[in-house]
Amino acid sequence: MKFPLLLFLFAITCISTVRADHGGAVSRFGGHAPSHYEAVSSVVFQYRWFKFPALGVMSVDIRRNNFALVGMSQIGINVFELSDRNGVVKCHMPGTLLERYPKIATGAVEDVRRMFFNYTPAPGAYRHDTAREVFFEEKSNGGTLQYRYDKATGLLLGKRFSVPSLFLQARSVVWVVSYENYAKSNGMTYAQVIRLKNRRLHYALSTRVTGMRIIN
Repeated sequence: MKFPLLLFLFAITCISTVRADHGGAVSRFGGHAPSHYEAVSSVVFQYRWFKFPALGVMSVDIRRNNFALVGMSQIGINVFELSDRNGVVKCHMPGTLLERYPKIATGAVEDVRRMFFNYTPAPGAYRHDTAREVFFEEKSNGGTLQYRYDKATGLLLGKRFSVPSLFLQARSVVWVVSYENYAKSNGMTYAQVIRLKNRRLHYALSTRVTGMRIIN
């Protein structure tokens, strides 16, 4: 009888999943991220084996829920454009890519939002602590949205969205975003490198900031 009781007590002490209070890592990062800025970046859009590198000009206004990402070639010709200004969505991609794969049009615009918006989970998300990282999970659109933070600095390391798999107790990852090489400007903290992979639509988008102008 003692052995099962000890296992039960051990399990209780090891579980560290609790409801989020938006303290600690989440609030420290969310309070220092810029909400309105313009940036120049190197951008790479990849669909399966095809890569489209470009010089990207990015404008983000989180408060107004607007953004624009324009990729240009070395001679200044627009390679692609993804934007949502006051509800008006534009999506221009290389060649006949969108004609053949129309789902990429809506997917790419949504994925840019996933990269540059929503740095913190909703109230009530479940929190799980490890030695070096803090995870928050919330239910979203029939799946699970996870936020991953560095425990020491509170910086956002990544997000991912997964849905239930055909296998028991397993998840199928739909998209993943990673944030790397943080820098500071005017008291704000931002990731210089952001990478996204959409595994369902089989494309990837990465940006590397070379110049940042924070407006707010």
